Amino acid sequence: MAISDYRGANEPEIRVQERIAELEKANQALRTEILEHESSENELIKLKDQLKAEIRDLQLPGQCAQGRWQGRPGATFWLDPQCLR
Repeated sequence: MAISDYRGANEPEIRVQERIAELEKANQALRTEILEHESSENELIKLKDQLKAEIRDLQLPGQCAQGRWQGRPGATFWLDPQCLR
């Protein structure tokens, strides 16, 4: 078997190995991105819970119905009604 025949016979295997390496690299990048998204989601949940607690602790003067709270003149805040429970 000539050297050129040997290279030609191995070319598909080499391409497969290169593609596997590319896919493994992309897979690792996606796993890293998933971990970042999960971390961000957990941080948002934590901040949402903190905000809910702070809203509950407020003594809300004025009207608080259907999530609308009218405070001082000209200041209207829209709150999620579930935050007030």
